[in-house]
Amino acid sequence: MAAAQGEQLNELRDIFARFDMDSDGSLIILELRRSYLPSVSSPRGTRQLLEVFRSFDCDGNGYITAVELVGTMAKMG
Repeated sequence: MAAAQGEQLNELRDIFARFDMDSDGSLIILELRRSYLPSVSSPRGTRQLLEVFRSFDCDGNGYITAVELVGTMAKMG
């Protein structure tokens, strides 16, 4: 069980690193939009992306850290 959790943690870190385009250890909404959702151009799509971003930005500072990503994913189950 612990090995499976370790694998999931490593997968999340790998995913995070792919989105972290400037390798500064945090994600901003533009990095997500450019790397994950380049087709989000409608106001509705932009609002949805912002809502998702805010749900992961636990401290509200405008950045998602790996710790916030892992913590939020753990809460989601």
